[in-house]
Amino acid sequence: MTAELRKRWLAALGLSLVVLLAAALRLPELSRQPVEHDEVYSYLAALGFLETGQSVFAPTRYPYGRAVVHNALGAAALAVGGPSLASARALSVLASLLSIVCLYFIVRHWAARVTALGACALLALPTWAGFHAVSARMYSGFQLFFLLVVLSALRLIRDPRRVGPWALLCLASFLAAGVHQLFVIAAPFVLL
Repeated sequence: MTAELRKRWLAALGLSLVVLLAAALRLPELSRQPVEHDEVYSYLAALGFLETGQSVFAPTRYPYGRAVVHNALGAAALAVGGPSLASARALSVLASLLSIVCLYFIVRHWAARVTALGACALLALPTWAGFHAVSARMYSGFQLFFLLVVLSALRLIRDPRRVGPWALLCLASFLAAGVHQLFVIAAPFVLL
C-alpha cells in the first residue's frame, strides 16, 4: 500500500469515526422533551403533506407555504418511520450527518486532511448545528443543501465543462431554496 493510499484510508476511517460520534450524540435526543413550538409547526406540516400531498397543517388543512421541500421530505420520513416526532427529527439527524461528510470535502479542497477532520469534529459536537440536528425543523436540511451548493461550485472551478457538478449545483440550489427562503440571500455569496 502506498503512503498516499494509506493516508486516504486513515482519513476515511477518521471521517467514519467522526460521523459515528455525531450519530451517537444525536440519536439519543430523538425522543427528548420538551417539544419546541417550531418543531410542532414542521411536524404538522409534514403530517399534512403526508395525508394530503399538499403543504398544509395536518389537523386544520390550513395552507403552509414555507419549506415545501422540507415538508415533503418530512412526510417521507413519517411514511418510513411512522407518524412520530422522532421520525421527523430523524430527517434532521440524517441531514446533519451528511453535512459532516460534505464539509470534509469542502475543507479538503483548501486544507490538509487533518484540518478537514478537525472541522468535521467541530460540526459533530453539540453546538448550534448540533441542536438543530435533533430538531424537526428545516435548518439541518438547509445546511446540507447549502454545503452541496458550495461543494458543486468548488467542483465547477476545477472543471466547468463537466455536467455532474452543474447538475448537482442546480439540484442542490432548488432543494436549498425549497427548504428555506434564506438561500435566495445566501446563494450569490457562494456563486461569486
